[in-house]
Amino acid sequence: MNIETLWCKEVEITPIATGETLTWFTVRAGYIFIADRGFANCNGVNHVLDRGGDVVLCLELRNLPLMSETGEPFNQLAVSVP
Repeated sequence: MNIETLWCKEVEITPIATGETLTWFTVRAGYIFIADRGFANCNGVNHVLDRGGDVVLCLELRNLPLMSETGEPFNQLAVSVP
């Protein structure tokens, strides 16, 4: 969606049996994708990040486990927020 005009940039209509994925969408550097938890999967998120985009989404930690920069499991409960 273009924030200035509120116009959708892309729309994908699929059958009910088709799973949600960010790989359907064109990504350019600086694009920000806001998605629900159905789009929280590694392939889709990597598709956006590898092309210079960013993702904001609700996490389903069973489908998209968080990892640290070193590849270790990330314990979000252990992180203190100021």
